[in-house]
Amino acid sequence: MFINGARKGDNLWVWWFLTPVFVFLIMALFQLPLAGVALLKQKAGDISYEQIKEFEATADFSLIGVGSNIGLILLILGFLGAIIGLWLGIRFLHKRPFKTLITPFENIRWNRILFSFGLWFGMSILIETVSYLMDPASYTFRFNGLSFFVLVFVAFVLLPIQTSAEELFFRGYLFQGLGLLTKTRWVPILLTSVLFGLIHIFNPEIKEYGVGVMMSYYMAVGLFLAIITVMDDGLELALGVHAATNIFGAVFTTYEGSALKTDALLISTKVDPLLMLIAVIVVSTLFYLICHKKYNWPPISKIFDPIVNDTNEINESYT
Repeated sequence: MFINGARKGDNLWVWWFLTPVFVFLIMALFQLPLAGVALLKQKAGDISYEQIKEFEATADFSLIGVGSNIGLILLILGFLGAIIGLWLGIRFLHKRPFKTLITPFENIRWNRILFSFGLWFGMSILIETVSYLMDPASYTFRFNGLSFFVLVFVAFVLLPIQTSAEELFFRGYLFQGLGLLTKTRWVPILLTSVLFGLIHIFNPEIKEYGVGVMMSYYMAVGLFLAIITVMDDGLELALGVHAATNIFGAVFTTYEGSALKTDALLISTKVDPLLMLIAVIVVSTLFYLICHKKYNWPPISKIFDPIVNDTNEINESYT
C-alpha cells in the first residue's frame, strides 16, 4: 500500500530532518538566477529596491523588468531544485526507490495521471464557461501572439515540474512519513492539508482576498488531494489534478492578484473568493464520485482505518 512505502527504506530519524533540508537548500540554490537578475537590474539602476520588495509581495515580474514567460521559467527552476533535493534524500539517505513516493505498484499508472488531468481540465473549462456566460463584462480577452504560444509550451512542458514537486513533497514524502509515525491515514490527511495551506500564506491572493477564505480554499484543495491519494492508493490522480489546475490558470484564465502572473487568454477582473471556494468543493466532490465509480474504491471510511504493517505486502508491491 502507498502509505506504507516509507517502511521499505532507512527511517533513521535524522534522515527525515536532512531530506527536507536538502529540498529547501537546493530549491533556494536554483532560485539564485532569479535573484541574480533582480539584483543586477537594481545595480544597473533599471529598477529600485522598492520594486524588488513589491515583486516579492505580488510575484509581478514586470516590476523587475522580466517578461512573464522568462519569469515563469526562472520560478520553475526552484521547484526543479526541490525535486532534485528530494531525490537525493530518498536515494542516498532513505535508500529506497524514488517511485515509492508515487505508487506502490510495479509501474507508475500513467493512465490515471492522464485521466485525472483531462477530467479536471474539462471541468475547469465548464465552470469557467458558465462564469463567463453569467458575467462576460468581468473578463478581458487578450492574445499576445508569439508570447502566448511560448506560454503554452512552458505551461504544458515545464509547469508540471512545479506541481509535481509540491505533490511529491506533501502528498508523497511528508504523507508517508506521518503515516509511519502515527500508523493512521487521517492524521497525514489533516496535517499535510494544513501544511499545504500554510506554504501558500505569502501568495498575493492572501493579501488580495483575505486570509480566512483563501486559506480555507488552499486547505480544502490539500484535503481533496490527500483523500484521493489514500482512496486510490497512489499519487497519480493528485499529480494530474494539480497539473491541470495550474496549467489552466496559467494559459486560459487568470485573475487579478493571482500568484501566476502570465499572459493568459482571459483575465477576470471580478473574483468572488467565497464562490471560488464553493466551486472547488463542488467540483472536487464530483471528481471523487466519478473516480469512486470508475476505480471501484472502498467506502470513504477507509481514511479512518488503521495502517497495517504488512511487510510481505510492502516487499511484493514495491519492486
